[in-house]
Amino acid sequence: MFSTHHHPHKISKKELDRYLSQGWFRMGQSIFTCYFLHVRGDIYSTVWIRLELTQHQFSKSQRKVIRKVENNFNIKISKAVFDIEKELLYKKYKKRFEEPVAASIKASLMDGLDFNIYDTYEVTIYDGDQLIGVSFFDIGENSIASIMGIYDPDYSRYSLGYYTMLREINFCLEHNMEYYYPGYIVPGYQRFNYKLRIGNVEYFSPEENRWRTFKEENIKKLQTEQLKKRMESLFLRLDTLGIPMEMMFFPNKPVLFSLIEDVHISSPICILCHREDADDYSLIIDYHSPSETFHLYRAGIVLKPLFNSKNEEDIILKIKRLYPHVSKRMF
Repeated sequence: MFSTHHHPHKISKKELDRYLSQGWFRMGQSIFTCYFLHVRGDIYSTVWIRLELTQHQFSKSQRKVIRKVENNFNIKISKAVFDIEKELLYKKYKKRFEEPVAASIKASLMDGLDFNIYDTYEVTIYDGDQLIGVSFFDIGENSIASIMGIYDPDYSRYSLGYYTMLREINFCLEHNMEYYYPGYIVPGYQRFNYKLRIGNVEYFSPEENRWRTFKEENIKKLQTEQLKKRMESLFLRLDTLGIPMEMMFFPNKPVLFSLIEDVHISSPICILCHREDADDYSLIIDYHSPSETFHLYRAGIVLKPLFNSKNEEDIILKIKRLYPHVSKRMF
């Protein structure tokens, strides 16, 4: 597997802070980390972000959003309650997504259970007696994690989802907390970019095991981004040669992945090269980001290592020798 999950029976505020500081996040009643997202037939990097709050101040435009909402609606922050009123709002809200989403709030946050290992609070927004927005966040000693925000699409012009994030940040400031964790963004997949509106965020670098100032040029240097770049380049060159092949993901369904060590397939992306002889096993190519090395295997009951190289040209030459009938032209 290429994601890591822990399933604690309980989790203290201090433990939650520690997990968040290492690029982990809540999933139902577990906690996980990952560095890849497989969706719509493609693979993307997941980049964990946070907002450092010791010197934070809201911008003029953010204060305008806050005033617009608070001048028109009733806002309350309290311990989270998962009830039918919120489920009905969620049912209306989730229609806006094309991708599959959780069936209910309780299924998403509680795994269908009645016991919550997290100290979860909520921000609710009412227009009179009508619930039009709600967000849920988990509280640590020194930070909070923003878990879910939903709103009535009929009130989209008020930016209620953005507002609840700002209100959660203000909760942090009121309680002298240092960090606000909104989860991950996904470079190249715009759905999560709204999180970058909250301020000058940091991102977690797993290679360095530390948080760094968010800059586009830094994101492109992440191992996950380099993995995509190297594998896509190799795939295009092999395709020009006429090699019968396909790009594969592990597992081959929409799911989250993480780089791990000491497994034969060392990344969630590989290239599967089909052999001309149906009785012969296919070849598999993967790329190990930490060592910047391509691996070539013969598939079978047990993967048989054939060749390793840091050089894309070496892999191409090796493949050409194993496919004597493909085009001899180089590119």
